[in-house]
Amino acid sequence: MLRRYYELGRVTRPFFDVSLSSPAEEWLAEAPRHPVFRLVEPAAVGERADRP
Repeated sequence: MLRRYYELGRVTRPFFDVSLSSPAEEWLAEAPRHPVFRLVEPAAVGERADRP
C-alpha cells in the first residue's frame, strides 16, 4: 500500500528514504515513518462503531 501511495503521490516522494526500485525489506523499514489511517463514517445510532 505504501509503495502504491509513493507511486501515485509524486509530491510526497521527498519524504521517503526509498524508491520504487527499493527491495521489500527497505519498504518495511520505511513503513513506521508513514502511518496509514482508515477513514470511516461515524456509526449510526444503534450500530457498532468497531465493525468494518
